[in-house]
Amino acid sequence: MKACSKMAIGKASQHDIPGLVEVCRQSFSHSIRWRWGPKAMARRWWSSAIGSDAAETWVSKEDGRVSAFCVLITDEECWAAEEKQREYQAILIGLRFLAFARARWCAIRREAAGSETSSGNKAAESHNHRCKRHKRTWIGLIAVARQMRGRGLAKDLLKVCVDRTAELGHEAIKLRVDRENRPARRLYESAGFVCTSEKGSQCIYTRVCDSRERPPDAAVSGSN
Repeated sequence: MKACSKMAIGKASQHDIPGLVEVCRQSFSHSIRWRWGPKAMARRWWSSAIGSDAAETWVSKEDGRVSAFCVLITDEECWAAEEKQREYQAILIGLRFLAFARARWCAIRREAAGSETSSGNKAAESHNHRCKRHKRTWIGLIAVARQMRGRGLAKDLLKVCVDRTAELGHEAIKLRVDRENRPARRLYESAGFVCTSEKGSQCIYTRVCDSRERPPDAAVSGSN
């Protein structure tokens, strides 16, 4: 693991999923997936994301507890295809949850009559997608636990992702942010990102990895 601001930063494992889910629930209060949906849906998303070859999840830990994370997408086409599968699985889980809640409510109402309900579901099939090499990476998701904010963890994770992008030989790293999210925009700008375009309510920020940031072998391979 890499030490930044007295925190340990390294790649996430399946053991980190409970901590990742908790940070998401704190950070994305209006999200159905993270805040209002069943935790099983969030856990399955993270299990798939951590196991993906199209992205890397970096976590910042203190005393073994997840304090912040950042998802670095290294193959956007492959990631987009996987996201479609994750969305499909999320819909199935949501439907199961609603079906269970309705069945439970009916069971309670019929409790005096001794009625019982049960339900069963099959898991959705997953598909493998061939990953292609691109000359840029994306920050797909970044968040810091509520009690750990203001300590520079997000900036440390951004630096790790910029360094990792250079190690992979990519030419730039990009991210999307809501136009009205001024604190996040200031953070990205302080980390060397520049707003290069706007799409609807979102701004696209880019940081170019020049030849001085990339290792010699990466700089050569990235130019081919």
